[in-house]
Amino acid sequence: MAEKNCILKLITGAHLYGTNTENSDKDYVGVFIPDKDYVLGLKECERVEQRTNPTSSGKRNTKDDVDIVYYSLPKFIKLAMGANPNIIELLYAPNKCILYKDDFGQGLIDNRDLFVSKKVKHTFLGYAYAQKQKLLTKHPEGGRLEYIEKFGYDVKFASHLIRLLTEGMEFLVEGKVTLPLPNNQYVRDIKIGKHKLEDVLAAAQKYEDLVEQAYVNSKLQATPKIDMINQLQIHMLESYWKR
Repeated sequence: MAEKNCILKLITGAHLYGTNTENSDKDYVGVFIPDKDYVLGLKECERVEQRTNPTSSGKRNTKDDVDIVYYSLPKFIKLAMGANPNIIELLYAPNKCILYKDDFGQGLIDNRDLFVSKKVKHTFLGYAYAQKQKLLTKHPEGGRLEYIEKFGYDVKFASHLIRLLTEGMEFLVEGKVTLPLPNNQYVRDIKIGKHKLEDVLAAAQKYEDLVEQAYVNSKLQATPKIDMINQLQIHMLESYWKR
């Protein structure tokens, strides 16, 4: 159902940010419209995953691994309304990263401004704080002990930390995010261990301060346009089922 009813599919992760290296795996996200009985009836299906290397393996993905996550339209909209960093940024993906898009997928993109609000400050800072805490504990995840041994810290956590802060700042200032990242070379250099931990943390503090300042001055709406998003979801579901 997720594949058959897919309305939007993108490549995400490092290939979306422009921070990919020769060893980067492929991550994809899709949006599908559930069959009627999964919305109006008792059946449930919010998320479908296809992974060549299951999360339970505890092993780090290689460049040959592929992760695909499909979200139902209601779940995707709920996450976008909540300014989930991994979701809301997808609505700003460049065409080269969009692998499939029908008119429903385009309709979702066309209405992306309904979702963007000052909530991005809290979610992007929150996700960044989580990366920072993982970075400081030096507790490797997903088989990334080699990063600690080679660089003295988990460079992937560090690159995500800077990425999230700069994305959040751009959302607050510009009301959108630019992808690939304008600072993708800097973020990539962090990911391959070209910067010392203390320098990354100093940059992170600078960006945190800029995010706080941008939040105060931001012209973004305080919350998403809930009523309009509600009507958008109803219209998309009913139109798709009729078709």
